[in-house]
Amino acid sequence: MTKIYSLFPCVVSEHKLNFDTDIIKEECYKRKQLELTGVSSQGKHPTSNRGGWQSSPFFKDTDSFFGPLLHAIEEHCLDYIHEIVSIQDCFLHSAWININSKGNYNFPHDHPGSIVSGVYYVRLPENSGKLVFENPSGKLLASYWSVVRGPNEWNRANSEVWSLDSSENTLLIFPSWLDHYVETNKSDEDRISISFNVCAR
Repeated sequence: MTKIYSLFPCVVSEHKLNFDTDIIKEECYKRKQLELTGVSSQGKHPTSNRGGWQSSPFFKDTDSFFGPLLHAIEEHCLDYIHEIVSIQDCFLHSAWININSKGNYNFPHDHPGSIVSGVYYVRLPENSGKLVFENPSGKLLASYWSVVRGPNEWNRANSEVWSLDSSENTLLIFPSWLDHYVETNKSDEDRISISFNVCAR
């Protein structure tokens, strides 16, 4: 009898939502214009984007437009946290808009201070840049594969990085400590997403 144990798993969950992404897209562009003209701004915050635009943070209980979306996201995050992380009292702290045009990308980063983070895709054109996760053991793997023969096939267990094919109106949830980045947008259309952090009370 053979037993296989998946030790220290890094769980990423995907959920298909049912919101009107055309309306959300228009609101994202509206807020970008308001912030760039100085009509609406909640202060600067650290960003990972290179060449793209990230909005000021907004919050589920005070944002009348994004509130329903953020509450739906929070419900999925709470299910994830209760089942995977085993923490009971958490809340969706903040969210922000990302707009990457052609040539824009996000460098590797994590989300310190929160438990889980994630992204909701509003617009995801073909070749607009995948979300790439870095294996926490990546440096050890690189050293290992440098002295032994590499695997016959790369997979999520033996690769230094791994990306997921996703789609619009899809929500991804992952541990906040997991390093990740967004590839360069090579399309002629904007890549629009909403990122968020969930914290413990």
